[in-house]
Order: sequence, then structure tokens, then C-alpha cells
Amino acid sequence: MPEAPLDLARTWVEFTDPDNPRQRFRCDLTWLTSRWTCVFGTPACRGLYAGRPDDGCCTLGAHFTEKADYQRVRDAASALTADEWQFRHLAYAGGSLSQRNWTEREDDARKTKVVEGACIFLNRPGFAAGPGCALHQRAVKDGTKPHEVKPEVCWQLPIRRSYRTVELQDGTSYLEISITEFDRRGWGPGGHDLDWFCSGSSDAHVGLEPVFRSNRDELVELMGEAAYDQLVVRCTAYLRSVNSARRGSGRELLPLLVHPATLMAKSRRRLRRKPLTVKGNTMDADGAIRSPNIWNSPEIYELENRALDRAGLIDATMLALAGRADWSGATVLDIGCGAGFHLPRLAESAEAVIGVEPHAPLVALAQDRTAGLDNVSVRLASAQATGLPSESVDVATARWAYFFGPGCEPGLVELTRIMRPGGLAFFVDVDATRSTFGAWFRGSLPDYDPAAVERFWRRQGWVQERLEVAWEVSTRSDFEAVVRLEFAPTYAGRILAEDPDRTGVDYAVNLWWRRF
Repeated sequence: MPEAPLDLARTWVEFTDPDNPRQRFRCDLTWLTSRWTCVFGTPACRGLYAGRPDDGCCTLGAHFTEKADYQRVRDAASALTADEWQFRHLAYAGGSLSQRNWTEREDDARKTKVVEGACIFLNRPGFAAGPGCALHQRAVKDGTKPHEVKPEVCWQLPIRRSYRTVELQDGTSYLEISITEFDRRGWGPGGHDLDWFCSGSSDAHVGLEPVFRSNRDELVELMGEAAYDQLVVRCTAYLRSVNSARRGSGRELLPLLVHPATLMAKSRRRLRRKPLTVKGNTMDADGAIRSPNIWNSPEIYELENRALDRAGLIDATMLALAGRADWSGATVLDIGCGAGFHLPRLAESAEAVIGVEPHAPLVALAQDRTAGLDNVSVRLASAQATGLPSESVDVATARWAYFFGPGCEPGLVELTRIMRPGGLAFFVDVDATRSTFGAWFRGSLPDYDPAAVERFWRRQGWVQERLEVAWEVSTRSDFEAVVRLEFAPTYAGRILAEDPDRTGVDYAVNLWWRRF
């Protein structure tokens, strides 16, 4: 397919920087809600120049933006071993990592040296550590964020940040910070001579999530945590408007609403995509039990999902209990999937992922989130009546959804019907007997009897795993929002008054599981 035109129509949003009232962000919603993703190392990546697909966008080397950028990369390079960096011997020619060995000047700017046709940090096919950026590979190995060690231009690509001073008629001014697509023009005049570039190609618009989610770390670094959170609210609202436009008309969506490369990628998948159920339905499923937190404020619940168990202990424990490295070959069901937060991650390895959610607006959000995933379907249904065939599910999960103890027996009957022999089910809920959050939870519900709940699950034949995780958010405002979402106003106020600086809390959970 030809790449998207450079002069494509775009939708922008502006808002004041929460950390600096003299700055305003101008953000490209068309780009930030696109499904672009890096496809380096796959057949989809053609490289900047014909005949060099293995280079990706590393052919030309990377220009440093400032001395701090150079120094950060040099420090990271000095930690690389010969087993990790194919051209380390060239960088250390003469016995030291001297500037002239691994960098060069181009048009009065310093950049990484080009060796054998590409950046000196690019390990080539056949190298023991595998092809790819040595700095990036080391960061992944160490659990470090790649943007903390790579040249700025590398980790920002293909997001572009630019500045301009806006003069107003009353004589005041502000700094405008634009966040948009780094397209061919970002390379300078030579960008038009590139044989291929990914940002406008539908081959690269195949991401599991939109750019504003998949590139969260990079955007936080570019904007700050508080501004990024404001961006998420606006991108989420924009996706809802796109969804409404799609439901309300049989016409093709304007590229103004959806990036044309994303539209093209979706159209190619349309013939083989499983039909999504109940798109546009405004009725809830029979038997739906209202969940005030996520039903009323899905955008704040999204913050809560991101804040909980960032280390991934719950998912790792499920896999360990199943004796698996991932869910490959399995049909995985997420009961009470909400806005679909966990579905893309499950889809990375599972053969098929099914989200069941009884609240129609959340089904629409989950369908939007997974629209580009051929192995995911989302249906409007309840835990008591999923509508799935008997013995059709290998793994079932429910996180803080329906299965809270006595009263969920109809859902357990349905689960027994749909689980395949040997299948596994996992339920996650608060452990009110431990942790600071457990004490808050117990204090908010004085009649709640955690011992009775545990007896119920054991009588049903389920096994208990006690885990300690945490809520961790970056700002006090996010923490307050999540606490107020989960607790009544007066009680939430008491919690927040205990520690005005708190932005996280230890959180004990029970992981109940059973093999069928």
C-alpha cells in the first residue's frame, strides 16, 4: 500500500500543562490514537532503504540533541560487553571508548558512527545476541526503560515534540508544545528520498493498543506524568467519539477521525476478523449486577488498573500454577472484562481471547481497545449466562468481578459447564485480613466477613494463594481519584487525611484457583 499522505487531515486537542500554567500542549489525536507499533525484526519492516530491511530505521545513525544526551548514551555504551555489542572492538580501538571511535560529525552536529552501512550500535543478523540495538537489548535485559539509555531521537521516533511561542492579542504569550507524528519530514529534506518509512505505512499500524497507551513511557518522558494523564482522558474521550461515529453511520470514517494507515490496516483485517457482538447495544445483559466504580468512571478505573500490581505478580502466579510460560494454544476467557484492560496482554500468546462484560458501554470500550486483534472477541453477557458453548474454555479469569463469595453460585454452575476438562479458572479479590488496603476495605464494610468468604471458596473446592501487591500511582491527584472511586466520600476523606503525601498503598489479594 502507498503510505498515508503527509498532508492528511488531523484532529488536535489543546490543554494547559498541569505543571506549568505558562505552557500549553497541542496534541495530535489522529496520531496518538492510531495503532502504529514498531515492527522491527518482522517481515513488515522494510527499512529506510531498499535492500537493507534488517537495519530498520538505524541506517543513518543517531544525532545527539545535547551534551546530556551524548553523555547518557556514552555511559550506557561503557557498560556493554563484547557479547552484547557486535562492534564494541571498534568503539574501543586503542583501548578506550574515545569519542572519535564511536561518533562522527555531520553538518556540524555529532551523531553515532555509521559502520558497515548502519549505526555502530546495531547488532546485525547472525550476531550471538541477536539483531537489534545493543543499547535497547541491554535495557530490556536489565529491566531498564530503553529511553533511559538510547539517543533521544531513537526513543522518540516516531513521536515528534516541537516548540513555538504563541503571542496573544493582549500582549501575553505562552509556550506551545506540540506532540505529533514524526513522519518523513522529520528527517529533513532527505526524508522524501527514503524508500519506506513506517509511520505512514499500514504494515506498521497493527499495534495491540493505540500509541498513547503503547508509548506511555516515552510520552511521560516528553510531557510529564500529570500532562500525560490529561492526555489519556482526552484520547479516551476521542476514541469514544470515533466509536459513536462508527455506530451512527454506515459510511467510511473520515481520516480526520482515524489515521488513514490505521484505517487501511483495519480494512485488510476486516474479512478475516471475527464479528464483534452487540456493537452499539445500549442495554445491559440479563443478570447484570451494577459495579459503581467502573460503570460510573471507567477513565478513573483505568488509572486503578494501571496502578495495581505493576510488577505483574498476579499474572506470573497464574502462569506458574498452570505450569506454563504463556497461554499459547489456549482459549482464555476474561469474565467481567470491563473496558478490556487485560485483553491485549492475554492476546499476545493465547490462541483465542473472549471478553465477557454485562455493561454495554464497557463492551463498546473493550471492543474499541481490541479492534485490531484478530484473536479477540468481546460479548455482552453475564457470568451466569455467558452464551459460550459447553467445554469451550481452557483458562478463565475474573478480577474483582462477580465472584465475591456466597451469591455467585449461578456463575460457578455456568463456569463448570463451559470449562474444558483439565481447564483452569482464577478469581482475584481483596484479602481483607491483611495489608493497609485490606484494613481500609474492612473498615468501609463492617458487616463483611472475610473468614466466611474463605470458607465458601474452600467448600467449593477452590485453592487459595495469598499474594502481596501494591497500588502505585505517580501523582497525589491520581491517588485521591482512585481512593474516592473505591470508597464513600466521608470514609475516603478520612483515608486521605491520614497521610497527605501518600501516592500508593500495600494491597493483599487472594488468588483463588481450581482445575476442572
